[in-house]
Order: sequence, then structure tokens, then C-alpha cells
Amino acid sequence: MSTENKAAKITESIRKAREKNVSDESILAEVKKQNPEKEMFFKKAEERGATATHILEEIIKQNAPEQSSSSFEKKSFDTHPSSPFPPSEAESSPFLNTGSDSSTVQKSKTSLFNPEKGKKLVFPITALAVLFFAATFLFFFLRAPLVAEISSEELAKFELKPAEIAEISEPAVVKIGYTLDGEATVPSFTIDFDTFKIKQNPVEEPATIPLHGIYWEGAGFVIDPDGFILTSAHTATTAALREEIFSHLLTYQLAEKFFELEMTGDQERMKAFLEVMKDLEEKSGSTEDMERRKENRETLFRGVSLDVEEKTVVFNPASDKTELAEAMEESFDFEVVSANESFSYDQKDIAIVKVQPDRLPAVPLGDSGETGPGDAAYTFSFSGKETDKKFVPHRAAPDTRVALDYFSPSFFSGNIIALRESRDQTFNLIEANLETTPEFSGSPVLNKKGEVIGITSSVPARKTGDGSLYAIPIDLVKEFEDVSFRFPPGDYYYHFKKGIYLMYQRHCRRALEEFDLARESVYDSSLVEENIALFAEHCEDLISQGKSIDTRWDAVKARLGL
Repeated sequence: MSTENKAAKITESIRKAREKNVSDESILAEVKKQNPEKEMFFKKAEERGATATHILEEIIKQNAPEQSSSSFEKKSFDTHPSSPFPPSEAESSPFLNTGSDSSTVQKSKTSLFNPEKGKKLVFPITALAVLFFAATFLFFFLRAPLVAEISSEELAKFELKPAEIAEISEPAVVKIGYTLDGEATVPSFTIDFDTFKIKQNPVEEPATIPLHGIYWEGAGFVIDPDGFILTSAHTATTAALREEIFSHLLTYQLAEKFFELEMTGDQERMKAFLEVMKDLEEKSGSTEDMERRKENRETLFRGVSLDVEEKTVVFNPASDKTELAEAMEESFDFEVVSANESFSYDQKDIAIVKVQPDRLPAVPLGDSGETGPGDAAYTFSFSGKETDKKFVPHRAAPDTRVALDYFSPSFFSGNIIALRESRDQTFNLIEANLETTPEFSGSPVLNKKGEVIGITSSVPARKTGDGSLYAIPIDLVKEFEDVSFRFPPGDYYYHFKKGIYLMYQRHCRRALEEFDLARESVYDSSLVEENIALFAEHCEDLISQGKSIDTRWDAVKARLGL
């Protein structure tokens, strides 16, 4: 008889016996008799306290015609709280496959569909999946770039070394040249040596003074990438020329008067003259002296006329010309935005000019109010002569280096010595021990953060000390006339300084990106290429040695000292 028929026969016999009101105990005894090979099953069921009714119900349920063995395998006895059969026994119940041999039962126990076996496999599979995803995430996380940000405030406080200040600021410092040809007509005048005042002499004919081949130079620095340059008023205007004429004529008159007294032998008048000269020297710079000098200039120049051809240019720092005339031809013409032509009286020798090229490298303006004696100070100056070309490698001495050529400024480092009163006692000049070329006033004086704290002046303070350089404080410059000095330094300075900062953090790939942005921000990258190259090469060396910290994995290795 087939397994299915036998199971159906057992179920049917149980049903019919119950219809005849045969007790479950009698029915179970008959089933045991007909199935002696299942003795062990019945014995275990009874040991667990299963009643005859429970055992019979379980046999009927397991051998229901509509329920196949495979569907039964998917169910568990734990859904029947009243059943005394635990899942392990129910799943291996002999009434599933009545009459099957032991090998069939064993196969059922080890089937992949076995719930107990599945439960044992869930944990290791889940654990492996978690480990896989964790390892994948960790791999990509550690390989991700390390974000190294710095705020503008933090970057502004970052102090630079002298060599770094030299490199980052040098491209913003420019040389200014002035040429003039023509003549000046000056009225005749005399000097009253009792009051030391100039008086015009209308009786005599005016004098004509030739002004051929006059040339002088100055310096300035870019304060805005759009072409705004801060420089000295005497460099940017003809005011300096008028001062030259005045000084020349005054010296000439004094010399003539001296020789006149010497020829007459009048010792009393000679003594009086020398006393006047001594008194003038002692009062030089006083309010009285300044007022007298201003009045004398106005008197002298009331009838002065100039017939000249002049040209003032900002030399192109990228020029490779060696002749002055050629260099001036390819330089930048500029317009004077504002200039203080009364600098001879108030010492505020300041002017702002503008050139056409934009995207220039610029330097930021700092706060001179935070400056005091002992603070570090740095400046630039050019060679004093056109032919004085020093081909000494200027990067060999980073703190004080000589100019590479005629258009490259030299860098000087020192300290602030004192704050000295101006001649009119209205403000304090910054005095520093910086051995520069005095005729190149208009250069920036910088602090350790690379910010401008002053502009060099050719006029000393009221009381001079041992220092050789005087600078107008930048805070005074910011208030100059109606010009707003909220000029941003621009992208060049920001990216260059940020690159240096990142280089010190060993975030070299990010630093190289900032150096590239600094190059791109300038209209001619050759202006800054040599300055940036020093730092870019250092970063590339760190990358090649595996010392650069560019990813999170690099940061982990650095922390572990690997």
C-alpha cells in the first residue's frame, strides 16, 4: 500500500471509531497495535505528558489529504500552544511519511528548508554582510580627501616668516619713473635776510632755467587688483620738481649773499647773517618755519611758468629690457586719482594712481595702531642707479636679499625703533632700522602677517633717532582725503597665503591647488611664477616622500606615526 493510502486509512479509521463513541484511549491502543514500528514515537509522546486525544489529533493533522509534506515542513508546532510536541519532534514525526525508511527521515532533518538549520545560518550571513559593507565604507572613507578649511579671520592672523613675506609681497611692489624735458621761467627775486622772506624783483628780467634730461624714480605698491597703486605725491606729481627749483634758487641766493658779505668784510653783517641761518636751522620743521616756507614758495612760484614735456610711468615688472628708454616704452601710463601736493608742509607725502592692467598682485592694508617699538618690520627698495644691476641670486639670503635686476626690489628686514612726531606735530611717523635707498620712498612697510602698516617717506621726523627709515602710518593714509581705502587685497594674496598655511599643515595637494589659483588670478602668471615655485616644489617633495596629509588615511598614519 502506498504511503498516502496508508495515512488516509489511519485517519479514516480514527474518524469512524470516534463516530461510534469509542474512547480516544482505545483508538490510540488500536493505532499502536497497527503501527508497531512507531513504538518509539508513542513512547516519547507519552513521556512528555501527551494525552491520547492530543496524539490522535496530531496524527489526523499531519496526515490531512490537502497538506503535503513540503507545506507541512514550512509550519511549526509552536503555533499550537496546546500541542505537547516540540518543533523538533513534530518536524520529524513519522506520520508525515508513514512507512518511509530512515534515510528519508534523515534527509528531511538536514534539508536546507529546515527552519532550525536556517536559524543557525542567519547570524553568520548577517555578520558577513555587515563586515563587507563596513569594510567598503571604511575603504572609501579613508581614501576620501581630507577637508582642511581655514576661515578668513584665522588666515589674517597667520604670521609669515621673512622669506615668505618677501615672496608673497614682492610682485605687488612697483618702480615708478619720471622724465622731463623743457624749461622753467622764474621771476627775479631777492631775500630779506632780516625776516628771511622772499620778495619778487619786478625790475629785473625773469630767468630761464633749462630742464633737460631730468629723471627721477620712486616706488609704489598695488593695493587693489584693479590697478590702484599707493605711492608718494612727490613721485606721482610735478610737486617734487617745483621743490627742486625752489631749493636750487634758494641755495643760489644764499650763496651769493654769503660771498657778498665776505667780499665787503663787514663782520657784523656776516655774524648777523650766520645767526639768522643758525636760527633757521634750529627752527626747521617748526610751525613758524613751515608757514614761512609756504609763503616763500607761493611768492616765488607766483610768476613761474613751465614749458615741459613730461612722462611718468609705472615700470612693467615683467619687462626684460635693459635700456631705460626701451623699458619706459613698454611700461604702464597712469592717471593720478588723488595726491596731496602740500606734502612739503604736512609731511603727508601720499598719492594714489591707477594703471590700466587689472588682475594685479596686491597686498592688504593692516592696522598701524597695533604697531609699536620692537615689532618686526619689512620693506622693499630698488637699486639706486639704472646701471647698478646685481645678478646675485636673491633667494640665497631670504631675510635681506639684493635685487636680481633693475626692476626687482630688494627686501629688507628690521624692527620698529620708535614713533616720532611729524614736523607739524599732528601725527607720529614710524621709525625703523631698515637700511634702504632713501630716494625710493613710497614702498610698503609690512608686519609679520604680510600686511602694510606704513608707506616710506623721504622726509624725516621732527626729532630723529638712530633709524634710517621713516614711514607714514597706514591708518593716516586710510583717512586720506575722500578716497575709500577699503581695497581688498584680491585673490592672489588670499590664495598664496592660504597655500603657505596648508603647506605647514602638510596638506600639500590642497596647497598646490591654492598656488594654482594664485597664478590664475594674475593677468600675467610669469609675474608670480618664480615666487610661488619655491613653495610648490617643497609641497611636491613632501608628496613624493609620502609625508603629505591629503586623505583621512594619511591623517590616521600621521597620528600613529607611520
